Amino acid sequence: MQPIAWDDLRYVLALARFATIAEAARRLAVDEVTVGRRIARIERQLGARLFERGRGKLAPTEAGRMTAERAERVEQEVEGLLAAVAGADRVAAGRVRVTAVPVIVNRLLLPALPLLLEANPDLEVDLIAEPRDLSPVKREVDVAVRLARPVRELRTIARRIGDLVYAVYGARGGTRTAHLRGFDGGSAASKVDRRPHHGRRRGGAGAGERR
Repeated sequence: MQPIAWDDLRYVLALARFATIAEAARRLAVDEVTVGRRIARIERQLGARLFERGRGKLAPTEAGRMTAERAERVEQEVEGLLAAVAGADRVAAGRVRVTAVPVIVNRLLLPALPLLLEANPDLEVDLIAEPRDLSPVKREVDVAVRLARPVRELRTIARRIGDLVYAVYGARGGTRTAHLRGFDGGSAASKVDRRPHHGRRRGGAGAGERR
């Protein structure tokens, strides 16, 4: 199999997203002939048909769908590289809105903020302690520090930044009913086993930012 160029994958991804050669060409700022030629070339390289026509539009075949999914991952990695490297030697400046659950903001981010601002005097950081998942994609915040990797907001750059070890503890003794209160103010009764066994869980803390 011949090597596949990333530039050709861009054409597959555009056609899978916009379903017509004309719209894909417009989005890529090329002519329709170029789109058709690039699609034909990558189909020859892969030895598989990537699109089929139906109801006036081009729909990806199973091979086309898999190719488009992987092309999107490549696109995200390239964009992530550009975002990480671009301006790396410049001083951080401007306003950045950062959100996390209250315990992370109060115990980790807030104590570390003075050192960051001292090193970057032109930087302004707004810390938002919020149990809800504010969205970088919807421009509610610029950076979100979360306890789990986002699964729905694919248009974000997510990086694991550390581990958070946590456990549930109780006094020695029997079992009794405890009332557990959540972030939303609601509560639920739960049987808590107070016999001397212990459990520990490890969760990842990650940061996501809008593209």
